[in-house]
Amino acid sequence: MPAPTHAVSVEGFWQTYIEPLGYERVSPQDMNCLLKRLRSEGLIQGRNWNDLELQELMSDSAYKTSLVKVVNAVLNAAAATCPSGRFSRVKRMSLFESRSQYEELLEVPGVRAYDPETFHVDALHHLCKSTYVPGARAGNACCNRIRSRRHKRLVNTADVVSSWLIKARRVSGYIDASYKSCAAAGQYLYADIRRKFHFAITVEGSQARLWCHSRSLSVVTNTFDIHASKEELIQWILFVSFATEHQLGFDQTVTRVVDKRKRWQYQFDIPHDNNTVRTYQTVDTLYESCTSSLGHGAVRVFKVRRVTEKGKADTFSKEDKQVYVLRDCWLLDDEGIDLETETQQALKRALEACTQSKEEVEDVSRYLMQIDAEGIVENEELKILGRKHRRTLFRHVCTDLYKVHDPAVFFFALDKAVFVLNWFRRIGWMHRDVSPGNIMVRRLSGSSAGPLCQRYTAHLADLEWCREYSKISPREFVAGTMRYMAFEALNGRHMFTQGSKKIKLADTYFVQNPLHDLESLLWMALEFAMCYVPRRLLSTKSCEDLSSTLVLLERRINGLFPRSTPATWERTIFLLKAPSWKEVESLLRKVHGDDSPLVRLPSLLIDLTNVYEAVEKRIDYDGYQFDDDGAQKRMPKELFDEHAKIYDDVRAVFQTILRYYADVEGQDAFVPLGQVDLCTGEIFAEPDAAPSEGSAFGAMDVDEEEKDEDRDEQENHQPRTTKRKAPDEEAVPPCRPKRLRTTAPPDAPPQTHKRAKVNRAESGRQALRRSARLVARNNR
Repeated sequence: MPAPTHAVSVEGFWQTYIEPLGYERVSPQDMNCLLKRLRSEGLIQGRNWNDLELQELMSDSAYKTSLVKVVNAVLNAAAATCPSGRFSRVKRMSLFESRSQYEELLEVPGVRAYDPETFHVDALHHLCKSTYVPGARAGNACCNRIRSRRHKRLVNTADVVSSWLIKARRVSGYIDASYKSCAAAGQYLYADIRRKFHFAITVEGSQARLWCHSRSLSVVTNTFDIHASKEELIQWILFVSFATEHQLGFDQTVTRVVDKRKRWQYQFDIPHDNNTVRTYQTVDTLYESCTSSLGHGAVRVFKVRRVTEKGKADTFSKEDKQVYVLRDCWLLDDEGIDLETETQQALKRALEACTQSKEEVEDVSRYLMQIDAEGIVENEELKILGRKHRRTLFRHVCTDLYKVHDPAVFFFALDKAVFVLNWFRRIGWMHRDVSPGNIMVRRLSGSSAGPLCQRYTAHLADLEWCREYSKISPREFVAGTMRYMAFEALNGRHMFTQGSKKIKLADTYFVQNPLHDLESLLWMALEFAMCYVPRRLLSTKSCEDLSSTLVLLERRINGLFPRSTPATWERTIFLLKAPSWKEVESLLRKVHGDDSPLVRLPSLLIDLTNVYEAVEKRIDYDGYQFDDDGAQKRMPKELFDEHAKIYDDVRAVFQTILRYYADVEGQDAFVPLGQVDLCTGEIFAEPDAAPSEGSAFGAMDVDEEEKDEDRDEQENHQPRTTKRKAPDEEAVPPCRPKRLRTTAPPDAPPQTHKRAKVNRAESGRQALRRSARLVARNNR
């Protein structure tokens, strides 16, 4: 959906969103000369544009043709009349042309041709100097192309600087010009990470509006009449034709280059603490938020390497051969959300105040992500509120738990996460977004044998919502990933005070507390146990016995871990009624065996329920004190400290699990339930890996040492921009593995966002690897 829209006056639009970028509008004297020229040529008669007089049955196509004639006439008149030569043809930055009404934008992978998200623009401006390179294809930067019929050449859609929506008459409804303008901007911003904002204009009859779209919001002017205020239309035409790339919304800290294998890559300028700026080139895409929604974080994560020459591909540094991870995103500009480096520093200060030695501080700090550089991509000229553009350079390449299928490694990482969360509780902090995407595993260099702790380490990542427990306000929204969110957080109230005659503080006051972080971890552990089946079970059990067990297991998974709605009802039954969790425990016994410690996970959640009850029934509301600032006190941190044994109990179970499965570590002993035919127990072909949607670090490799492998076959298939292909764009789409089931595999990450957590279903897990035509065919 489009981003929020903010309306301003036409004058305010120029003063706030264009002139601060250094662009100067046409002076009154030059404008008078230009209008005089247009009148002498018959383009203006009286007060109106001669060609834009609406006829009774005038079609959109005819009106667009007339408007194109006006645009070209304005450009010719400006070149002939401006004394300074500012608008001469040699100084033009962009070229203008109309587009066929049958051409559709399909920039975002997975969008189908008949979806409401597909549309066309009626006209556009693209850079005079096309960046199109014959034979180049998508690498870690997109390579979608359009054919310029007027200028007889191919151009990258990354070169489009402005778009037009033109209607002979004003229309309203879901797909009106406003919606289409926002949706087009989302497509263009998705196609090129260099774009900070996209300028557009909508013309409906004689009424026009100017737009500045960004990841924060869409700014639009009040409607103006193109006849009565023809100067504003002229100003707009000249602006999008002659403004610089910087003034048109291109990020000067990012460059697109073609590497030695003729694949498009990005180069980023990253400031470091020592006041130096280093340039890093992408070598692989780890995660890409597949959406064209403007009101979206637009998270992209790349593997990058340092280069010595900006603008020249593959000039990798010989001194610095480290492979880094770069996260580029637009995070919510909320008060209290700090950079991750700032949060880490605050955590370390709190640790130093609570620990006895530096060794203890280091013992906890090593489980946080190591950050080499982080900062806001400043845009001092434009103050567009809503989101802040952030870039973070991480030293190590890791993998999130969405991609870890080995039980020993998975529970090794969970054990370390409990260790860190227990320290968070001690120092009075909370993570508030514990999910598989925010727990990372990194393989250490050295031997491939030996204890897990010598071969792996874990990191608790994404501290965006990490905060001191005492500073969390009940007026704040509840943060977290919905699929793993604590039961009380989903309901927005304490749930375990029933049966008490006295009014408790927990009855009247709710904020997230440290136990909610621990509960999220337990839901992750239970989901893993339920969503993976031992291979030995599939080869030893009869089809009849196996089928009924797997069907019941899938039913319980869909209830406890739904993909589109909160699991409030099912989790209520699970946590408050013994038969429900006993049923899950029984299913785990049938799947994993009586000896497997995985069967102990449901009882851990019940143990946590008992702790909730013990904590929430302690404090009476009557006579309770207030803080110095007048805010009502929450349940004291000391209550959670009194019941800290639950952390040790959870770690003991997790450690038992990882030891139990240590012998089969690396042997692919588990199969995702989504790859198993529930009727026959047959294992489907392994699907291609798709980027993880749960975090900014999805799909990272475990290995720290990098191999530059060619993935040309995968990366050569990109969605088209138009219905017709240029001659060199033909490609054979990859074959899709045969699947008997259409539901997403249970190891697929949830489609959730951080704030509202609104589900955005994709058209398939393979969307990033398939052409738009194949996506459309498979979804019919």
